[in-house]
Amino acid sequence: MFAPLALAMRRWLQLSRLPVIVGATILFIPWFCLMWNGTVGELLPKLRLESKHGVMGAQEEPVQALSLENVLSGHYQKSASKVIGSLTPVYKPSIRWKSQIYYSLLGTSGASSIVIGRKGELFDLTYVQEYCGRDTSRLIPQAEEWAEKIARLQSFYEARGKVFLYLNTPSKPAVYPEYLPARYKCPAPEEDRRRKLEVYRSILERHHIHYIDAATLTAQARSRYPIDAFPQGGNHWTVLGASLTAQAITQAVNLQHGSQLLTPFTFSWQISFEPLGWDKDLLDLLNLRWPSEHYPVPALTFDSTSSNGSCRPARITEVGGSFLFTVNAALQEAACPPVISQWFYWDWRHFLYSEGPSKQILYFPPSPALPVDAERRSRDLLSDLDVMIFEENDQRTPESAHGQQLFDFLAAQAPVAESSRSR
Repeated sequence: MFAPLALAMRRWLQLSRLPVIVGATILFIPWFCLMWNGTVGELLPKLRLESKHGVMGAQEEPVQALSLENVLSGHYQKSASKVIGSLTPVYKPSIRWKSQIYYSLLGTSGASSIVIGRKGELFDLTYVQEYCGRDTSRLIPQAEEWAEKIARLQSFYEARGKVFLYLNTPSKPAVYPEYLPARYKCPAPEEDRRRKLEVYRSILERHHIHYIDAATLTAQARSRYPIDAFPQGGNHWTVLGASLTAQAITQAVNLQHGSQLLTPFTFSWQISFEPLGWDKDLLDLLNLRWPSEHYPVPALTFDSTSSNGSCRPARITEVGGSFLFTVNAALQEAACPPVISQWFYWDWRHFLYSEGPSKQILYFPPSPALPVDAERRSRDLLSDLDVMIFEENDQRTPESAHGQQLFDFLAAQAPVAESSRSR
């Protein structure tokens, strides 16, 4: 009785039918995933089939609701085609092969947000555009107004016995303009591009703001260290620049506080050819089939001792961006590491550093990110802190969105605080 069935199976599995079987499978799998997630997955989210196609920077988008309006407008068909495309087995290899052809044969980037410069240096396009569009005449009035707001922010914290620091982190094109592509034309005059930090720094000083100009500190490190402060395949500074900044923060905080609130640390370094994390963030986003990861980056060894053996961790609250990740990791290398609550771009993510040294977080933020809790953020900003750090990158200054949100928050709190103090 099994002979007819076996014969039928052999006929179906003939090599001549193999392309049909493969083609049907390629079509069926993404269709099944889409239908499952659109029905069972909507009712029971825990049973959703996640698409982990391994393409860096790819965002998983939900399918638009199936309705007459979305069908007639084409929104449903468009979103469904994107989801189906990302679920097909050829999605990942096609992206990587395309990127490799662009990179190896054409010498250009397959990602519209990444610029390939001289000696293979990678740049984030938005940073290049900001650097090449600098205008000192426009900067001065903006910086004056922004510095006034920072000064009020500083007064708010100093009146309450807290240490305040404004931190300006570096932009790769501004530190290494010689690595920009040979044919890339910057419309801004060289003097405007070069003098932005000088002009901004003079305005900050006139408003008596306590600041760390890590952008200039990083540029000056070029003459002190025989290795670039930005990695070839990354948009963020290396642990070397971040650690120099962490040392500057430690010194500035202790000077303002009048005692050793933050424990100092030292470090030694050597050259490594194994870039990790932020050392290759742009290279990962290129999604190359054969990424070239053999380039020099600094590897650091830290040393720190507590002055009296006891440890009362300082509490630091931060509002800023991703350049703080490696700064915070370096601060955690102190013998008495601070507890750092970082509100990433105000309300994007919340990261907490409280476990002490960890090699992994020298290259990545603590994982997982905590929920953005408005009440927790209020406590961190108003009461549960010793040090407040407001960070902006040179590419965003002045007038960052997270800075304005911070100003707005404290402007709403100040009248309440002043009323309670006058009673």
